[in-house]
Amino acid sequence: LIASAQNEDIHFPFNTFLLVADVDSVHITHLSVPRVYVLDNYHHQRHDQHRYYARTQLKARDDPDIPFDPAEPDPLSGELRAPDPAEHLVLDCEYVIEPHETGFVLKWLHNDVPIYQWIPPHRSPSSLNRMRDHVNRTFTVGNEAMHKHRALALMHPSQDFAGKYSCSVQTFQSFDIKSADLFIIGK
Repeated sequence: LIASAQNEDIHFPFNTFLLVADVDSVHITHLSVPRVYVLDNYHHQRHDQHRYYARTQLKARDDPDIPFDPAEPDPLSGELRAPDPAEHLVLDCEYVIEPHETGFVLKWLHNDVPIYQWIPPHRSPSSLNRMRDHVNRTFTVGNEAMHKHRALALMHPSQDFAGKYSCSVQTFQSFDIKSADLFIIGK
């Protein structure tokens, strides 16, 4: 039987088709999560240096043997202030949503725990759980109503922010999620 099957044409009693459908659904096109984020401890060191410099300069002003030039910048002015430590760590989630889809919700998760949710276009973003005080809910990317709050802006990054970040986009019709790991270096 095997030999005869190899020599004869084999016919199927039915037609087989590979059905490939062009599915219109919400989907993430690009997830932007830095692989490594280095904490900037420089501002703490510089702040201590500036405080020391300011104290020594104020002593020098009171000492008549040390020349004082009023044209030099005041050591207590804004020029010597440490950089603002409130910089943001921004993660972005670009997606496409089809016009016929309804009930859109964007969520960010940290280690599978929801930390951010946005239901556009009329609701403001919400920060959730342990990162509630670290999410800038007013941060925007552009002005497009269905995309402007897609990015997650984390304030005052720390080592606790390391882990898996996931962006999920869903509608009543479809769902997509992408994840990436973030490593934090520094104190």
